[in-house]
Amino acid sequence: MPDTAEYPTLTYAEMEARYDGEWVFVADPVQDDSLEVLSGTVIAHSPDRDEMHRQARRYPVKRGAYLCFVPVDDNIVIML
Repeated sequence: MPDTAEYPTLTYAEMEARYDGEWVFVADPVQDDSLEVLSGTVIAHSPDRDEMHRQARRYPVKRGAYLCFVPVDDNIVIML
C-alpha cells in the first residue's frame, strides 16, 4: 500500500491521536522486538469493530495489525 492521503503511513502516536475512539487496521506494521506496533499504513478504521473488519477484508495484505483506541471500562477483561 502506498503512503497516500487515503492510506497514510503514521507512527503509533499519530494513529492514537488521529483515530481516538476507533478500531484501526494497519498494513505492513513496523514492530519492535516485543512486537509492539511502531508505525504502519492505515487501511481501515471505524468506531465500530465489525465495520473496520469489513473495510480491512477488501485489502488482503501479507502482514497486518489490529489496534484499538476505544476506551475500555476498568471492569472489562480482554483476552487475546
